[in-house]
Amino acid sequence: VDPLHATAAVCCFSGLFYMPVYLLFLPSHIGMHNLNEALFQAGYQGILNSIITLICFNRAIRLLGASTASAFLPLIPVLATLLA
Repeated sequence: VDPLHATAAVCCFSGLFYMPVYLLFLPSHIGMHNLNEALFQAGYQGILNSIITLICFNRAIRLLGASTASAFLPLIPVLATLLA
């Protein structure tokens, strides 16, 4: 199985199994907030941070190699802080 497809399958299945537990049993109060904010966060965190990041990181591994690409992982918190 291609690593990208395997990772996508794990993300989808974990979301399918976790989402009902989250919505039914955990106090999320997601319905009390603005729907536009919830959709924005779902798009930002679900699409941009998950899917596009996964595609870009797999491309970096293909271009640079696994050891070189993994050397850039410690920069993620630094760049996230600077961008915030």
